[in-house]
Amino acid sequence: MGGTFDPFHAGHLKVAETAIEKLPIDFVWFVPAAKPPHKKKCMFSFEERINLIKEAIKDNSSFSIWEKDIRENDKSFTYYLIKELKDLYPNYQFFFIIGADNVLKLKTWYRFEDLLEMIDFIVIDRKTQNKKEWKHLDYFHKLIFLDMPLINISSTKIRKDLIKNFNKA
Repeated sequence: MGGTFDPFHAGHLKVAETAIEKLPIDFVWFVPAAKPPHKKKCMFSFEERINLIKEAIKDNSSFSIWEKDIRENDKSFTYYLIKELKDLYPNYQFFFIIGADNVLKLKTWYRFEDLLEMIDFIVIDRKTQNKKEWKHLDYFHKLIFLDMPLINISSTKIRKDLIKNFNKA
């Protein structure tokens, strides 16, 4: 499960717990992007985001963190992550967990066609999207939908609340 995790929160944990509970997967690696290609700057440093995740998952043996996303001059592209994991663990089957808001954006990801050959995507479906609108996508067959209730929390909202509260102080 990759992402910026800026910051990591209970909603991220619930997604991973639901995936373990409802799908035939054994383990979830949380992979914070050191240099997200879609963001100019994160509120929390890479190290702070790693520490937040470590603290949140410390009591769950089905969760771990992949903190090796440090690349000196490169963005954190999912393609490189999956390639590295598949090279290190050739007998494992990998999936990548994404939110439904990313389904149409997938074709803009770096080396997306190669990613489609390497993995399937688990899409967290909060009933806010209509799957019928995606049936025409040539990669629809690579999407595994995981239904779960809407969680009223987001990293964006947390950051906005932090800034609002900081400005009041």
